[in-house]
Amino acid sequence: GQPHTPEHPLWTKTVTQWTSGNTSFATPGAESLDQMRLRLIPIWQKLTSIFAGKRAIVVAHGMVCKVLLLSLLPDWSVARWRQLGPIPNLAISELEWSGTFWHAVTLNQVPAFLNDSPRV
Repeated sequence: GQPHTPEHPLWTKTVTQWTSGNTSFATPGAESLDQMRLRLIPIWQKLTSIFAGKRAIVVAHGMVCKVLLLSLLPDWSVARWRQLGPIPNLAISELEWSGTFWHAVTLNQVPAFLNDSPRV
């Protein structure tokens, strides 16, 4: 993979390209946003079909979570990448299916007990 820290020039270029609409952009050796969506959305659809009407927990890397959230939620888009911010470790986003679209009950919330924990 390629570095994706916020200050890395390749990552900054990638996010700038994606948020301006060029979601097919990828630096050498990395996936484009379009490629990630092609890989992730079918898996999401399969999981939500298998667990339809039930509660399921999906644990994934922050980048996977962010791409899914910005792809599934109707009020969000890749243009709002920076507004959503980073996805912290153990962040919780709870989504519900309305029958027509996905709705965020909670979005990118870190459990309170983690905020009070000493950093190691």
